Amino acid sequence: MGGWKYSLFSCTENPLMFLWGCCVPGGVACMQGCDAKLALGKDNSFLIACLLACFCGCYGFAYNRYNLKEKMGVDEPIYMTILLSWCLPCCSIHQEYLSVMDDKKGNKDIKIWELRDK
Repeated sequence: MGGWKYSLFSCTENPLMFLWGCCVPGGVACMQGCDAKLALGKDNSFLIACLLACFCGCYGFAYNRYNLKEKMGVDEPIYMTILLSWCLPCCSIHQEYLSVMDDKKGNKDIKIWELRDK
């Protein structure tokens, strides 16, 4: 087990997706939904992650991050998962997005609108 593949403040790694998460309403929910679908692999993962992010706010962000870190084998204490999801949601969700895209798609520069079901 290790840490996240990208640092918390890796905003310049894929700046367009960072802006998407910060500025587009529901952008972080879409990012977490895509992360969940790719990392968790269940049919309803996208919907559950989006609903949690939209309706539960920081609680949903923390729950989604916890599920991702468990599935990806990331060693992060639970208090850090909660703290980062509550205090730095855009940065932490961008970190998750980069890590999942790099791990599952082999390219951290993929934009959310370039993802396709295959």
